[in-house]
Amino acid sequence: MPLSLSYSILKNRIQDGLWLGKDVLKVPPELSSLVGGATSPIISGLASIEEFRAFAELALSMPNISVKASLLTLETCYGINRAVNSKTRTNPTGWGNQILSRDLPSDNEVIAYSRAVETWNETLDVPFLNQNFQSLQQQFLQQFGNIKETARTQILQFQDEFGLPFIEENINTIRILADNASGREEGRLRNQLSRLRKLLNSLNPLDNTPIGETPSFDFDNYLASVSPRSAVNIFDVVGVVQQLATWFLSLFQVGSIIEALSYTVTSVVCKALNLSGARGCRYLAAGALKNLSLPAAVSSSGSLFAGAWATLFPYFAIIAVISILIIAALHHSKSTKLGNLIYIFGIKAPELAPDFGFSMVLEGNEGETRAYLGELVDKFLNEAGRSYQRVLLFVKREGDSPNFCTDYTDLYTPVPITDETQIEMLWNSLKPFLDEFDED
Repeated sequence: MPLSLSYSILKNRIQDGLWLGKDVLKVPPELSSLVGGATSPIISGLASIEEFRAFAELALSMPNISVKASLLTLETCYGINRAVNSKTRTNPTGWGNQILSRDLPSDNEVIAYSRAVETWNETLDVPFLNQNFQSLQQQFLQQFGNIKETARTQILQFQDEFGLPFIEENINTIRILADNASGREEGRLRNQLSRLRKLLNSLNPLDNTPIGETPSFDFDNYLASVSPRSAVNIFDVVGVVQQLATWFLSLFQVGSIIEALSYTVTSVVCKALNLSGARGCRYLAAGALKNLSLPAAVSSSGSLFAGAWATLFPYFAIIAVISILIIAALHHSKSTKLGNLIYIFGIKAPELAPDFGFSMVLEGNEGETRAYLGELVDKFLNEAGRSYQRVLLFVKREGDSPNFCTDYTDLYTPVPITDETQIEMLWNSLKPFLDEFDED
C-alpha cells in the first residue's frame, strides 16, 4: 500500500540522512532502514522471546505501520526539540496539560481508549507477564544489550561532534568569509557570526550524560488490570497508552529518561491514530527533558539548539518500535467482536444457585460496551445488596459461546480471563442455572 500524501511529505524531509537537511538533526541508520521498509531487528528479536512472539509477528505482518511510526518518530522528536527551545511556552509541562484538558474526546478517542485497555488486560495480558517481570528484563538485556550505556556514549559523541569545538570552528570559518564578503552577503554572515558567539557564551557542555538509572518499577500500578472508565477524557486515553509505553520502556531499562520517552511514544501513537493527545504529549515530553541536563549541540547556522534531539537520538529506534507494537495491538483489537448479550453471576457458595443479572446492548460501539460493563456490575451489586465469593461476567453473541469473561469479585480490580478453555469451563458450570431464562 503506498504512503498517503502526508507521510510522503514527511519522507521527503529526510535529506542525505538529515531531518530537514539540517546538519545537527542526524537520522540514525536504524531509523532510516525502517523508513525504507526494512524489518526492525528489535521486533525480530522480540519474536524470539516466547511471551512476545505472537505480538511481534503481528507487528511484522504490518510493515506499513513501521514506516509511518518511524516517520512520526522523527517529526515528533523535532516537535519536542522545538518545544524545549520555545521562548513563549517556557513551562511546557503546564502548557501540555492545558492542551489535554481542553480537548474533548471524540468517538475515535473513546474507541482507542477501549482498545488500549484491551491491549493491557487481554492482548498482552500485562498483569500475567509481570509475574516474571525481572526475568523478562534479563531476557531483554541479553537480546538487545545495555540500552542505557549505549545511549550515554552516543549522547556524548553527539556533543563532541556539534558542541563547543564545532561552534568555534564555524565562528572562525564564517569570520573569514564575512571579512571577504560585502553587501547583503556580508550582513548575513555577520548575523550568523553574532548568533554563534551568543551560543558559545550560553552553552554549558555536559561532563557526563544526563541519563541516570531507570526508576524502580512500580508493581502496585502494573500488576493489576486496568478498569475501564465509563466517562472517558483525553487524560484517560493518554494515560493508558503511556502506561503501555512505560511498561515496554521499563523492560528495555532505558534509564532516567523514561518519562520523556513514554510521552514521546504516546505522542507518536496518538498522531498515528489521529487522536488529539499528540500535541499535548509533545509538550509533556519537552517538560520532562527540561528537567535533565541537555548536551551542547547546535547547528552550524547558530539558529538551532538541538540538545533535546541529541538526547532522544540514541532512543529513536526504541521509540519507533514501541510505537509500532502499540499501534499494531490497537489495530488488532478491531477484530475482537464483543457480543451484545451480557451475563453476570454472583456466586454465593459452590453448592448454592448463583444470583443472576442480564443485559442486552442494542446499539453503540464496542468501546462504549466495554466501558459499560463495570457500571453494570456495580448496579448489579447495589441491587443485590450482598457480597459474593465470586462475581463473573460473560459477554456473548446469540447462539455462540462467550468470547469475553472477566472476574469482577473486586469491582475496582477486575481480572480478565483470557484462556478459552477456562472461559468455556466456567460458562458450562453456570449455564444450567439459565434454564429458566430464555435468551431468545
